[in-house]
Amino acid sequence: TTTTTTTTPYVKGLDTGIAKRKRVHLEGTPVPQTKIDELLIELRGWTARTGKLNKNRERPSIQASNYMILRSPKLDEGVTAVAANICTNTSGEGNGSSSAMNKGGSTRASRRAVRKAKKLEQYRKIWDLAMDALHDVDEVFAERCTEIAVTFGFTGSPHRDKQNCGPFYGFAMGDFPGGQGGICVEASARVVAVMNTKNRLGRVDGRYVHWVDSYDKDCERYSLIYYETGNDYITPGPA
Repeated sequence: TTTTTTTTPYVKGLDTGIAKRKRVHLEGTPVPQTKIDELLIELRGWTARTGKLNKNRERPSIQASNYMILRSPKLDEGVTAVAANICTNTSGEGNGSSSAMNKGGSTRASRRAVRKAKKLEQYRKIWDLAMDALHDVDEVFAERCTEIAVTFGFTGSPHRDKQNCGPFYGFAMGDFPGGQGGICVEASARVVAVMNTKNRLGRVDGRYVHWVDSYDKDCERYSLIYYETGNDYITPGPA
């Protein structure tokens, strides 16, 4: 990770009202272009199927044109196998799910858990490609990661991730301009750290106030946010 520091005032977009704070610019770890290209194929397939402006209300607090949460298969072992069976034996999303669930012997699993596992199986290639990129950068965190937030056109206002038990990794890709759309986090009252995650994996502690920097909304920006909940709590360190 490389670091540069500027004191240039910034007053546009979500930065309005906090001008003249020092910005420390950080660079995430580059991801090989071949892996980025493979992920973009799958991500564009996802928005082609569900729409670039989707009425997904899975998490109403997330401000994005489209998003979904993928949950680690380790959290629902057994249920995932049932979901795979549902995906294989039904045509169309949600069709025949009740009968398939009963045939699969999943009556003990909650419907919610089965829905999450079914979604993971549907988009398993995105999960696998995303985790492969993360393993190259941080094998320890890759084993701890419990969920990935997949977004398109994320905007979001300054917020804290109160449910996270540790830092997260961000990874953005698309045709949005370089130098835009980084993850900003309040390192202190007078300093904002800006992590460049375009085609890179950057580690940020979202338990501090953070947001996505301004970027050209006419451009394409996909992002993956890898995080963990429910594991042992890690005491916050530097943002």
